Amino acid sequence: MIVSMIKGKTRVLGEAQGYLPLPIRDEPGKSSNAMVSAWEPTPGELQRLNDGAKVEVRIYGGVHPPIRVEVGEEAS
Repeated sequence: MIVSMIKGKTRVLGEAQGYLPLPIRDEPGKSSNAMVSAWEPTPGELQRLNDGAKVEVRIYGGVHPPIRVEVGEEAS
């Protein structure tokens, strides 16, 4: 997956720590705030998805935080 610019970006994570920059959009919530990032599949990944492969989410560590995986809006 390739990290992408997200509409409404509020900040960029990771660059100061030596990682690739990750643009995020902060979203306030009623009981919990959220950070949203955007990713796009490479051509090979898109082909595998079209052939029935699943999206996998890898969480590092021993505690799984609440997450949501979804498809964003179409590119304009």
